[in-house]
Amino acid sequence: MKNKSPIILNCFSRGGSNILWNFFLSHPSVLHPIEETIQIFNTTFRAPRLEGYKIVMMENRFVFRQWEFKEINPVNIETARYIDTILFNKKIKNLQDSEMKYKTSSVKYSPSEIKNTRLVIKNNNGLVFCTNMFSKIYPDASFIGLIRHPVPLFESHKRRKTPVSKSIETFVDYYKKIAKKIKNDQKIISNYHIIKFEELLYEPIPSLEKLYSWTNLDFSMVEEIRLKAKPFMKDDGSHSTKFTKNKHYWFKLDDVYKILEPKVNDFQSKQLSQKESQRILDLTESIREDFGYSI
Repeated sequence: MKNKSPIILNCFSRGGSNILWNFFLSHPSVLHPIEETIQIFNTTFRAPRLEGYKIVMMENRFVFRQWEFKEINPVNIETARYIDTILFNKKIKNLQDSEMKYKTSSVKYSPSEIKNTRLVIKNNNGLVFCTNMFSKIYPDASFIGLIRHPVPLFESHKRRKTPVSKSIETFVDYYKKIAKKIKNDQKIISNYHIIKFEELLYEPIPSLEKLYSWTNLDFSMVEEIRLKAKPFMKDDGSHSTKFTKNKHYWFKLDDVYKILEPKVNDFQSKQLSQKESQRILDLTESIREDFGYSI
């Protein structure tokens, strides 16, 4: 395969995947394929992609489905090579990206450097069930599972009216399926690690060191963190950012603590009724305990 030792992130949407992705993109040895996996291989009528439908034709089945939560079996070798080539070629396009062509805040990548970077992809929601497939395509891959407390996560989905927010029961079913999949895959894949969203906020630099250690990246090569500006919940319920939305910014390591809001879970949870929060807590008790969420 063209991509060597890729890093594959398995996450809930609205669960902090953007922060996790950009933690890895802060390292000069790592680049993404510009878009999320579901965008690159989309087969929905709203945003169809030729690449996605070609895979459907090659496999005679759908492979990348964001809101379907079932195991995806490995693809044939021709499809595997096609997926790998598409991801590799997308990674090369970082050379033309106004922000991602920089490996530090002031130094650009050379074409050969971009070619030799490690790929990091983001698989949200139903694409978490593609892990078995990706582990066969990339036996040398590193997997990171990202977990978030279910109460504020539900608030994020409810506010955006996602398909899994129709009811608390629908959301909990979604949450359990994704969380159990991540937990089970960690047990059977040697280089699979789990981190909590809350760790990224409370301890960003120790989390960064941990993530880089798991994926064999040299932490000493990083002096700044590249983050993408996204609106987030404030104490008063407003949702904004003081930066230009969706633009990347570089921050010194010591300044990262000033940028991330560690209380965002509390701010979001306050938007739900006590009845809603308690119902979620009751229905997710066992799976929360598996990940150390006591309340």
